[in-house]
Amino acid sequence: MSKLSFLRGTWIMLGALGALTLACSSNDSSVGAGTTTGAVHGDACGEPGDVATSSDGCNTCFCQDGKWACTKIACDAACIDGEQQPAGDGCNSCTCENGQWACTLMGCGEPCQADTTKPAPDGCNTCSCTDDGTWACTEMACVPDCVPGTSAPAPDGCNTCICMDDGQWGCTKMGCVDTCVPGATKVADDGCNTCFCGEDGTWACTEMACVEECVPGTSSPAPDGCNTCTCTDDGSWACTEMACPDQCTPGSTKLAEDGCNTCSCMEDGTWACTEMACL
Repeated sequence: MSKLSFLRGTWIMLGALGALTLACSSNDSSVGAGTTTGAVHGDACGEPGDVATSSDGCNTCFCQDGKWACTKIACDAACIDGEQQPAGDGCNSCTCENGQWACTLMGCGEPCQADTTKPAPDGCNTCSCTDDGTWACTEMACVPDCVPGTSAPAPDGCNTCICMDDGQWGCTKMGCVDTCVPGATKVADDGCNTCFCGEDGTWACTEMACVEECVPGTSSPAPDGCNTCTCTDDGSWACTEMACPDQCTPGSTKLAEDGCNTCSCMEDGTWACTEMACL
């Protein structure tokens, strides 16, 4: 809509960009204010003084000598082509085309009540009503329905699943043996033995005693209680090999080898002898 003032043979358009003056083709001497609306279709126009909106939507055209004369103000694009945004109704969407918004016109369902739930159309997910009145559904993978009484191997390959009366699978939960490809090998869980896959597809592992890895430079008593083990640079233990005294039963006694002293068995299973001078 455009606002005009009429002053003896002159049209004056008042707007935010200033005054635009155009000479009219009639000698109408009326003084006053008027408003006309319309859209430009073709070059020809009606009566002098008619006003219409240009096809670009932001300029104004005036009828002069039977033809339209339009302003040429640069129009700002309403949006960026390709940009998208939700429509105000909450269910349609709008896309920017040629600087203008173009929106889908799908029929929108009634908004839902916040915090209510319902089953999703797939039958296994659940939809919850959000605060904006729209549904948001979980997206879990659905287990295919089955025919009650039928059976099938479980995904683990060793259990069996049976279709229940409600159309859902119920599976056994036996511990599965780790199967393998015959001829394959792997390191055992203890890190030092080796496992070989047999013809029946099961693993058979060696059972060697594993030497505990260590930090190079550290030491520890040997299992025999009298020798000492030191950790070498390759992370393995190297132990002295001295002959160990006989182990004894704590509390027992015996005559020392010198024939005059007495030896007592200590709590650690070793002998401690008196050291008196023998006559």
